[in-house]
Amino acid sequence: MSGIQSLIFYLACFGLSAFLIYLGNTSHRRTLDINLGKKKLQVNLFVVSGLAIPILIASLRYGVGSDYYSYLRLYNNTSNGYLAFNEANGAWWVEPTFFIFSWISRLLTNSPYLVFTIYATITVTFFYIALKHSKIKFIASAFFMILLMFFFVSLNTVRQSASIAILFYALHQLFDGKFWRYAGWVIAAAFMHFSAILFLPLWLMRMVFKSTKKQHRIAIILLIFGAISIVSLFAVDLFEIAVKLPMFAKYNYASWGMNKAFDIGMTHLAYIAIFFTSLYILRKKISSNVESATLVATYSVGCALMFASTTLRFAQRLAWPVLPLSCVLVPLCTETLIEKVQTIDRSRFKKLAVIGLHLTPIIIAITYFVISLYLQNQSGAFPYRFLWQQGDAA
Repeated sequence: MSGIQSLIFYLACFGLSAFLIYLGNTSHRRTLDINLGKKKLQVNLFVVSGLAIPILIASLRYGVGSDYYSYLRLYNNTSNGYLAFNEANGAWWVEPTFFIFSWISRLLTNSPYLVFTIYATITVTFFYIALKHSKIKFIASAFFMILLMFFFVSLNTVRQSASIAILFYALHQLFDGKFWRYAGWVIAAAFMHFSAILFLPLWLMRMVFKSTKKQHRIAIILLIFGAISIVSLFAVDLFEIAVKLPMFAKYNYASWGMNKAFDIGMTHLAYIAIFFTSLYILRKKISSNVESATLVATYSVGCALMFASTTLRFAQRLAWPVLPLSCVLVPLCTETLIEKVQTIDRSRFKKLAVIGLHLTPIIIAITYFVISLYLQNQSGAFPYRFLWQQGDAA
């Protein structure tokens, strides 16, 4: 596929996926009942079909993603077993789950591609479960945002993306005050990528502050700290670019400097805009509700860590699982604004405003996707190639 064909392909597939998720959350007619002894499991066919689309895209790709060939080499190097691979390559950093998934893939298909399928299934499923647990109304819009803004990270950091999705779900357990469940899911995420264990101290912090008033005060303090850090670190980034641009021009690196400035200006600015918009629209909920205050505070600290990652690499590991909260905050703001619009007497304006607000998360996701991922190709997702197009990649 060409670049523009890949763009249309992604938008069409993810749009269909979100539409199926919408049908699955508004209609319970298409369910499949599976008897498990005394219990009955209901499977929503619309939801399963919607989740299957991005999983297939991640599974059937070839050469798509900046780390794709690295994972092929990693799979091939494990062919002699876990101990042999560790002794030969010193790969102490690879989690045991990768070797288990590689063994399953080799046993069933004798190829590395099933590994991508397993990781994609974990990533997409946990992102969806987390959105359901967040109790927002616009699940389909939020899932569409997840696909366009964060799914492509999973094409590169395959292992860590599975960990991020599980941590994203674990954070909602933390917001609900379910400490032991949070700790359990963090440990489960660490089996996907060791960096997840860095999130365990958050559980200890919540255990100390059991009082609702104390929790709310801590959340407000974190919120203020995050807001100040975001503005400060963003200003430092822009100042660094401004100072270095003359040097870039002198050594013919001007285009690189401008691209970096554009990257910071669009990607970082998007998170800043979401944060301060949420801070304003959700101000009443933040002042009266512990969960809302903790949600926005966690997101603010995550954004600050993302900006700090230019100098502190470990900060990025802490920021990535938090950033998908933007896909919860935007629909939450949309719901709040729609409730306010419903009180307006002018019916024509009300209808147009409600339609516009329903489309807002979709427009934000498409804009971010086109600029950051298509025009800049940050994730190496363009052009898309299927497994049977391996000759084209060569």
